Amino acid sequence: MLSKLLALVGFLQVTNVLSKQHHNHKQHSKHDQQFDNIDGSIDDSSAPFTNGEVETIRSYFESNINYGDNAFTGCVVASPDSTNPNYLYHWQRDAGISMNVLQFTAPNSSVFDDRFQNYVKWVLHVQALDDPNNIDILGEPKFNIDGSVYTGGWCRPQNDGPASRAIALTNYALWLIEQNRTDYVKEYLYTPTSMMKTGIVNNDINNGNNNNNRKEPFDIIFNDNDLSDCSSVGDAARVDCGYDGITEDECENNNKCCWGEIDNNPNNYPWCFYPNQTTPTTQPTTPAPTAIGSDAIKTDLNFVAQNWDQTSNNCDLWEEQTGPHWYTYMVQRHALILGASLAAYFGDDTVASSWNSTAESMISSIQSFDNGTFITENSRQLDCSITVGTLYGGMDNLYPPTDTSVLNTMSAIQDYFANEFAINSEDDSNDIPGVLVGRYANDVYDGCSSDGGSQGHAWILCTNALGDVYYRNAKALMDDNNIINNNEDNIDKLFDNGNKLKIYAKIIKRSFPKASNELIKLSDEWINNKLNFMDKFEIKNNIASYMTTTGDDQLTRIKYHIKGCNFHMSEQICETNGQEIGAYDLTWSYGTFLSAWYYRSEAINAGAFPAQREIDINWKLINSIGFFDDVPCAGCSNQCSD
Repeated sequence: MLSKLLALVGFLQVTNVLSKQHHNHKQHSKHDQQFDNIDGSIDDSSAPFTNGEVETIRSYFESNINYGDNAFTGCVVASPDSTNPNYLYHWQRDAGISMNVLQFTAPNSSVFDDRFQNYVKWVLHVQALDDPNNIDILGEPKFNIDGSVYTGGWCRPQNDGPASRAIALTNYALWLIEQNRTDYVKEYLYTPTSMMKTGIVNNDINNGNNNNNRKEPFDIIFNDNDLSDCSSVGDAARVDCGYDGITEDECENNNKCCWGEIDNNPNNYPWCFYPNQTTPTTQPTTPAPTAIGSDAIKTDLNFVAQNWDQTSNNCDLWEEQTGPHWYTYMVQRHALILGASLAAYFGDDTVASSWNSTAESMISSIQSFDNGTFITENSRQLDCSITVGTLYGGMDNLYPPTDTSVLNTMSAIQDYFANEFAINSEDDSNDIPGVLVGRYANDVYDGCSSDGGSQGHAWILCTNALGDVYYRNAKALMDDNNIINNNEDNIDKLFDNGNKLKIYAKIIKRSFPKASNELIKLSDEWINNKLNFMDKFEIKNNIASYMTTTGDDQLTRIKYHIKGCNFHMSEQICETNGQEIGAYDLTWSYGTFLSAWYYRSEAINAGAFPAQREIDINWKLINSIGFFDDVPCAGCSNQCSD
């Protein structure tokens, strides 16, 4: 059985890495020889997008961040569309998600650092506002782009907003700490109740590991500069300790450095400089945001901790239902655990313990949405909120993208919309891989009508996000090489003793029908103890490659529908004629694409190279795909008929 599966893979990159790993195992598979002469080079010519196309999309995304020219340029607009529909607002949720994506997908820090400082300025401003809608300002869903509260009728409060914002700000704080810019963090993002002494390793914080007993110091050195040594530093020997516009008071009292003005200064020697020619061990203090308030992260997380179980009026992420919500719980828990790690780093053990305890108490509520096979969102079935919930909130062992119930739900979403939307059948007939998916089954919001319309359509963000889930599975399966360590019990646990193969078989079936059937048979062999460790190991690596390609399928179908609009992404794609519809240049659509593209790279770097589709004689190669003709580039005129 296994030899048939391996023969079906049909790609060159099962890798020299795997061949080398074979020789490190005492127990060898009978199929080793199939891999010994395989070329391990990477040929990614089938990538859904070129680098240039990705950068075009990134530019659209970034243009919605720090939007406008008013005093609060940290505004992140949901869309620049101000007509029908009017999305020219700053949504807490969308902004927090987008800023987090901006940081982890950015090619370098210059892309996000200044934008984040403006975002911090915005956050501190809105956190300090009085709320005219008679709710806590932290539960407000959206703000006008001038920094004022939106006062129209709306579904409020939305308590996932502060959590999404805290996740983004905490990750930015961790990056600042790595850059030795801790003073800014303590002043505006997280003000510790005691001086920082030790902390946990940054990788532990980012991964959400929750071990408060681990106290390993960062490589950050704090020096008390002796300002009496200032006079001995010559002009040419000055080492800059400031920033453009720094004042004498800020230089001496905040940065603990020397100040000396130079009237005739053709060489532009710094006025703020380190004493006694000291080599700086920390970066100069970042200019403070011009805003009211401070302690942005703690403000949001205390709100989350105090209000997570106040669900009677809590609105969901689609702004349609009130009550408890799986998505909201997931991002709230993630935010609390991440924040608790930061608190522990600063020595705030009481705060860390409290937030961790709250996160722990949320688990049973989160699990209540799992019926043992699928995860449902209240009365809604097959909801994209589960897709983005696992991406933004899935961590440790609680519903990450690799979770069995999550994958069952993704498979069901894929199958439902493949048959529900007429455009998917048309795309299939045109040999375009992938599946366009909507928000949830029986959605009626058409992207234009304020009263809902009569038929929901495919959502670009949901289609991208499904691809992201698949890429993260590919990466995780290859990363698990590090924990399997020749231990068959570990790989059995990873695949639920072979049962999980059947879920992956359903997901990959559209592009790998034969391999899908073989996986089902291999699942039975695994369950009946007919496979050895190396058989299982090779199955794992092949599934990783199948999942990379299945992620590619999702982005390929999106490309087909947006290429004609020069890769602009709106909110929706009409389920009957494939035209872009609704708000144009939706920030969240771009963010889900960039996240998916980032994890595609991560999967490939881990060794999950794309597999050649079995049915490429039918599915067109991406480089030969044309694009959807005569596409109005979003908007709500000349739209599709439901």
